[in-house]
Amino acid sequence: MEVQLAEQTRSFIYAAVLGLCLGGVYDFLRCLRVLTGAKRWVTALCDLLFSFLCMISYFLFSLAFSGGVLRMYTALGTGLALLLYFLGVSPLVMTLLMPPVRLARRGMAWTGRHTRQFNQRVSRHLKIWFAYRPDRGREERQEEE
Repeated sequence: MEVQLAEQTRSFIYAAVLGLCLGGVYDFLRCLRVLTGAKRWVTALCDLLFSFLCMISYFLFSLAFSGGVLRMYTALGTGLALLLYFLGVSPLVMTLLMPPVRLARRGMAWTGRHTRQFNQRVSRHLKIWFAYRPDRGREERQEEE
């Protein structure tokens, strides 16, 4: 079965758009890693999620535009678009996204710090309130008698 040149070109362009979209998803996940403190398990989870999204999106793309056949030019289009995105667009996107993400992280740290202090105060008062039992002394006195 032959594929016409116009159809190949259209599939290649759509594959390039898919690559650009996947690059945007990767930058979003990178911001999420910065927001959560880039712990090892968060990085692994984000990488796993990105791999899964790439796999599913390329599979659905090949079903929709190539009849379920994996074509070399669509993989090349996706890969080249990802490469161009990471070399050209990604630094600009990250420059625009990082200041709000860092500000949000500082806000989360401030909120966590003050919430922790509030929780410590409340737990201290609760320990005092629930540790005091006026009838405790009576029981001990009755046992002594």
